[in-house]
Amino acid sequence: MKDAWIFYSIVFAVFSAVHLYIGRRLISPLEAPKQIKRRLWAGLAALFVLQFAGTFIYRSWRGLTFPPWLIYLMWTIYLVMGILALTLTILFARDVLRLVARAGRRLAASWARHEENALPANPERRKFISRTASLGIIGFSSSLGGAGVFSAMGPAKLETVEVPLANLPSEFNGYRLAMLTDMHVGPTLGREFVEQVVETTQSLKADAIVMTGDMIDGYVPQLRPELEPLSRLTAPGGKFWVTGNHEYYWGAEGWMAEAERLGFTVLHNSHQFLERGGASIVLAGVPDHHGGRFLADHRPDPAKAIAGTSREAVKILLAHQPLTCFEAAKAGIDLQLSGHTHGGQFVPWNLLVRLQQPYVSGLHRHGERLRVYVSRGVGFWGPPIRLGIPPEITSIILRRAAGDSKQA
Repeated sequence: MKDAWIFYSIVFAVFSAVHLYIGRRLISPLEAPKQIKRRLWAGLAALFVLQFAGTFIYRSWRGLTFPPWLIYLMWTIYLVMGILALTLTILFARDVLRLVARAGRRLAASWARHEENALPANPERRKFISRTASLGIIGFSSSLGGAGVFSAMGPAKLETVEVPLANLPSEFNGYRLAMLTDMHVGPTLGREFVEQVVETTQSLKADAIVMTGDMIDGYVPQLRPELEPLSRLTAPGGKFWVTGNHEYYWGAEGWMAEAERLGFTVLHNSHQFLERGGASIVLAGVPDHHGGRFLADHRPDPAKAIAGTSREAVKILLAHQPLTCFEAAKAGIDLQLSGHTHGGQFVPWNLLVRLQQPYVSGLHRHGERLRVYVSRGVGFWGPPIRLGIPPEITSIILRRAAGDSKQA
């Protein structure tokens, strides 16, 4: 409980600073009557309160469905969050450029032989530029937000990734895993979205299907009808599921049971064998990197997940966060499949996520043996915006590494 209060206090402080910064940069410089500026400040404050009050209502809602008014409210809140985040980024970039330009002017002035040669400042011109820039920033942020919504709500991009693995049995050369992650089904993504994901995934004709967490943003009774299409996902080798951090916000144990009801095999620090033509490889899974903070027996343990398997066997690990790669490498995992980052989703988060995760998207080599693939995710969290970072459904194709002495 104490940790939660600390977290929300930090979020409150950061949000306050962001709104104050935006107001100081966009409202304060305006050449407008004080009454108008007060109303603009009041409007910004109302948006601040709306975001916190609406999120509190959403998190506290225990109804069996999300009523239309709550869905509209959350859409409004998330759009506001997204546009404010884009506005913040543009304002910050502008301020940095201004500081650089100011430093350049001072440096140039110090080199000038005669100060009287400098052009006098024009206050009216500066005011006009300031007003125009403020309106331009708001318009540009809104336009970017609109483009980001179009991208986020559009069809997921099909990514095909071939992963070379040493010691892969020849029977598994070309084995296809359909990878889903970060669906975030909730007030902004519902059954229609899930049906599209299922249809696209089934079209891949994968040998097995894996889902690496953050399937939802709500409680089981609220989202059961929305997720029902997932029961139609089928593959010869089965379908497998691990928890993400968002499952813990909404009752992880309940969601583990629901995933099983939908036909998934839940991998909880455990493994299964994928078999083909008499050969087998190991598919293991661990809880979210921070699962142990919520439930004592939910700390991810890659070594435990593959206990009892041979050292030579090819081992694939499902782990929601790329951060798990450090323990996965120690355990002798060959391939880790992760999500969580959304590829950054949009600025400025694509910059900040790099400070928290070792990998943001794509295929990476970690150490001598381990390869890590991080998906951008098929859904979104918070603002329904993706800029230059489209959603994805991934087809992971296993290949025998070139030069493998065991290659047939």
